[in-house]
Amino acid sequence: MNPIHRYLLRYGMAGLPSDASARALRWERWLNWPLFAVLFLAIPAFYIELSGRDPELLGIGRDFILVIAMSFLAHLSTMLLLHRRRMDYLRRNWMHVLIVVGASLNYFQVGSPENGLEWTLRLIWQGTAFIRLTGFLTGLLRPGSLGSVLVLAAGILAVAGLGFYWLDPAINSYFDGLWLAFVSAATVGYGDVVPTTPASRVFAVFIVLLGYAVLSLVMASIASLFVGEEEKELRREMHRDVRALRGEVAELRREIEGLRGKYPGTGPD
Repeated sequence: MNPIHRYLLRYGMAGLPSDASARALRWERWLNWPLFAVLFLAIPAFYIELSGRDPELLGIGRDFILVIAMSFLAHLSTMLLLHRRRMDYLRRNWMHVLIVVGASLNYFQVGSPENGLEWTLRLIWQGTAFIRLTGFLTGLLRPGSLGSVLVLAAGILAVAGLGFYWLDPAINSYFDGLWLAFVSAATVGYGDVVPTTPASRVFAVFIVLLGYAVLSLVMASIASLFVGEEEKELRREMHRDVRALRGEVAELRREIEGLRGKYPGTGPD
């Protein structure tokens, strides 16, 4: 079992086993990408709560949380319908059950919590959603899928720039927010633009952690291109050597057959 699979299995994000039906595996591949996109709604939902008690914004936050709960519930129902070993699937994917329960509780409790316990529970749920996002990253993107990784990185930066622009009054334009998102994700920290509010600083923590994950995948994908080219060249050399060896063996066989014809009775009995 490779380290990525062990990580996904340990934290209840392993998906279907490899011996599942082809139909179930196909549906899982199709559904994981939209589920990954939907889970990003947990971040703006959290910051809507931080932004205050505006009823219209809180309604949007409730809608985001409801979409997450319904999406994960629909995914679980579909997989349980397609996979015969239902308890095994739940054991391998208990994180999805936790997200459904947490999102449902948050849907009925959304607003400005009145005590520390409620905030603690919300932060635990946000942490669960973030862990699941990293699980999607490791499960959906492998070293070598450079195009998909770059598109994902660009999308995260675009959304993060908008988030900084919305959360921090010191960010005067979307491009300043985009620049802050880039230097945060790349952990450069030039200091020309910095988060100044508690909400934007917490948001920067999310961006730094996501940046580590995505940039690591970008670097791994680039490195795998060079390694892949070296492996291709090694395979080509091996094929050339095998062809040469086959030619030498064929030549030796012809020589042995010629000797047998020249000296009858020689050779193995």
